[in-house]
Amino acid sequence: NELLIRQYEKLVKQYIGEGKLAQEPLTSTYCAGQLHLSEAYFNDLLELQLGHTHNCHIQLRRIDTAKEKLRSSDESISKIVYELGFPSVQYFNFLFQKITGSTPNSYRLLN
Repeated sequence: NELLIRQYEKLVKQYIGEGKLAQEPLTSTYCAGQLHLSEAYFNDLLELQLGHTHNCHIQLRRIDTAKEKLRSSDESISKIVYELGFPSVQYFNFLFQKITGSTPNSYRLLN
């Protein structure tokens, strides 16, 4: 199971890193297929090993990537939102603040 989780993490990191989220969301169906698992087994495995769903995991990874971009670049928030496949700046701001406790602009200024 640990090997599958590492492969999943690698898949997620690569998908986000290649900017594919701007074109198409990363679904649990796609990930399960890439790992040669049924979608039901894949979802159960994530719940058991990570304690959360695929969608939750993707949201957390997208926010982690956004935090890194806010710290290390001067890209606009709109561009970061687009690159990470968020539906809107408003939704990104809401989710970012919910997870980190600060707005993206505040986070950028503090880091």
